[in-house]
Amino acid sequence: MPPSRPEGIAIGSEPYACIGSIARGDVYRASLATGSGRVVVEGLGPEHPVIGLKTDAWGRLFLCGGVSGEIRVADLRTGGITRTFTVGTDATMVNDVILTPDAAWFTDSFEPRLYKLPLGRRGEPGDRIITVPLSGDWVQGTAITANGITTTPDGRALLVVNSFADGGGLMRVDPRTGVARAVDLGPTRLPNGDGLLLLGHTLYAVQQRQNAIDVLRIDDAGTKGTAITRITDPANFRVPTTAAVYGDRIYLPNARFDVAEPTPETDYDVVSVERSLAAGRPGCHTARRVSLHTSLDGVGGYLYATGSGLSPNGVVRFYAVGINTVAPYSLGYPLTAGADGTLPGWQYIGYAGCRSGQPQPATIVVLDQSSGLVTTAGTTEAFRHCG
Repeated sequence: MPPSRPEGIAIGSEPYACIGSIARGDVYRASLATGSGRVVVEGLGPEHPVIGLKTDAWGRLFLCGGVSGEIRVADLRTGGITRTFTVGTDATMVNDVILTPDAAWFTDSFEPRLYKLPLGRRGEPGDRIITVPLSGDWVQGTAITANGITTTPDGRALLVVNSFADGGGLMRVDPRTGVARAVDLGPTRLPNGDGLLLLGHTLYAVQQRQNAIDVLRIDDAGTKGTAITRITDPANFRVPTTAAVYGDRIYLPNARFDVAEPTPETDYDVVSVERSLAAGRPGCHTARRVSLHTSLDGVGGYLYATGSGLSPNGVVRFYAVGINTVAPYSLGYPLTAGADGTLPGWQYIGYAGCRSGQPQPATIVVLDQSSGLVTTAGTTEAFRHCG
């Protein structure tokens, strides 16, 4: 990914992810098959970030504007911002969003309230935002409190992360009244709870600074949750924040909040885990991560890769996309992962020669031949390094 301080992710019915930028407010759309992509919504600058986001069936993006206090609606096809609403106070932080059949619901991390944007029959946004104060068991902390949001399995209420109350947990919120009731999660606590992903009765709660996903079984009404498992990958999770699903995989952007002052050289990526990990099945891999290094010479560069989370003893192939070829360009040097699924050290994968007129860096795509899964290793300047 281009350096943009990603935070939110949204995936619709096609194999593409939309990732929001805290740094500039851009929305970047990337192929899940190749990792290549482009900015589809131009940001308005550092004072207008994008935190959480969701996409609907009609090509709209609903964007959380963070401390700008903005709620924006964008057209994914044109890249234009079609609606902008300003909510809350100077202390507001619009953090996350969930779409229901009749509304888009937004959390405010610094104020005890939700924001409701009514939607028409085909998802068209209404003309005003309704502020819903939170009451009941809701406890507002001194820092970020409300975070991720989703619906209960029966669709009658909302589930909202409260990272402060009782050491961090979930609140079930009545959307008509704003009355919140603590969800019984047993011993599970969510002090670093961020994005929520509900699939049936299975809830994936991303605990960003813990580099983990807590997986819970939630009852119909959303009053009780039972821990199923915890998914971790210390080598590849680098403060993941939110989650979205496509097929049998869950995708998470690494926000890199561990980097106090990001620079243009700070790298960002999206990692994925198998949904079956939630069932605790043996033999499932954690997030796949392959990194790329380019050693430039006068008219191109030598490419090297290292990685983990690959099929044990499996063949790994590398391709370049985004260059002036019709199909992905094979680099010609397949590697074999170790018994532990790693590519140890920096292993040579091929030479990339200068291509006249190459306008942008090439993306290097990785095929795990045993599983058929594709990821990206990064980008290289080698194809356009012509001396």
